[in-house]
Amino acid sequence: MYTSSVNIANSSTNPVPTEITNTPSVNIANSSTNPVPTEITNTPSVNIANTPSVTVANSSSNPVPTTVTNTPLSVVKQPNATVLGSVFNASVSANTNIFSSVLSVSQPSRVKIIVVASAGGVLTLTLTSGTTTVRGTVNSGNALTATAWYEFEIDLPSGVSINLQYSVSATITIFVITTPLG
Repeated sequence: MYTSSVNIANSSTNPVPTEITNTPSVNIANSSTNPVPTEITNTPSVNIANTPSVTVANSSSNPVPTTVTNTPLSVVKQPNATVLGSVFNASVSANTNIFSSVLSVSQPSRVKIIVVASAGGVLTLTLTSGTTTVRGTVNSGNALTATAWYEFEIDLPSGVSINLQYSVSATITIFVITTPLG
């Protein structure tokens, strides 16, 4: 039992049975000739973290002790992203390179492809390293829905070049953005 400060006044000659638990300050007055059994309990502490302003309301006459801690958020600084290539509302032919020149990745990077097309079709990424070219579909080979925005990411090493193809002729908007890794 913890009692910080307690004042009990009783004008009767009989004692007042009183139990007080975890209450920092309590005043009890009894002017009757019969004792009044009294038990007062209180929540010892409420901890609220990462909240700059907190109002705690308690309808009882005993306040709830409150600790408010404002911890600053950690900010992760990201290197600047670079637009490696883009086409805006351009007509593309089926199964031909979307970019007239390959897009070169000069350092290990996360490559983000953001695309919307006027017709449903399959998007293919071609990756060239030296004299070897590898083709693979994005979206698990499933056709993209017409006029829906899609975003895909792939981590690539330095020294490779990429291009994209679409399986049907369409009007396409596409952004290829790189963010250095590490």
